[in-house]
Amino acid sequence: AGAGGNGDDPTKRGGLVFGGIVVLIVGLLAGVGAAAATRDSGTEVTASTSTTTTTRPPTTTTTEPPVTTTTTEAPTTTTTEPPVTTTTTTTTTTVPPPTIVSFTGPANASCPVATVLLSWTTQNATGTELSVAGGPPTAQPASGSTSAPFDCAVASVNYTLTTTGGSPAASQSLTVANNAPPP
Repeated sequence: AGAGGNGDDPTKRGGLVFGGIVVLIVGLLAGVGAAAATRDSGTEVTASTSTTTTTRPPTTTTTEPPVTTTTTEAPTTTTTEPPVTTTTTTTTTTVPPPTIVSFTGPANASCPVATVLLSWTTQNATGTELSVAGGPPTAQPASGSTSAPFDCAVASVNYTLTTTGGSPAASQSLTVANNAPPP
């Protein structure tokens, strides 16, 4: 009565070991086949293998088929807006050049007068400059009047009015004589 249970029988133990090896090899081959199928098809495959071995009752091996997962993306819609047309209108207005309509002052000055009254009117000018006896010009309005200095030590004084703010500039001169010329 040497053999007690089924686990003590050497022939049964060899069969169980052989059966376990076969189950192990089958499981490995199923995994390799699934990996090869995944690699060749480009489809994601998940294989799940489950092995259950028991000594009583006989050995049971369960292999589940591979599971295939497919992912589908929604279609992309592209909307194109119609082109926007921009129209630019350029209006060119030609402004006539500035002119001096009038430039007046006394014809003579009686010394000891220190100033003379000068008046002027322009068109299409934004301002004027007044130069006395060739000196530096002073800014004046486009139309107006001013009391300009008069030099009693000379026989006459020249006044020059020049327009600003347009092209070409207009210029006009006026000479005021001394009634009592110097000796």
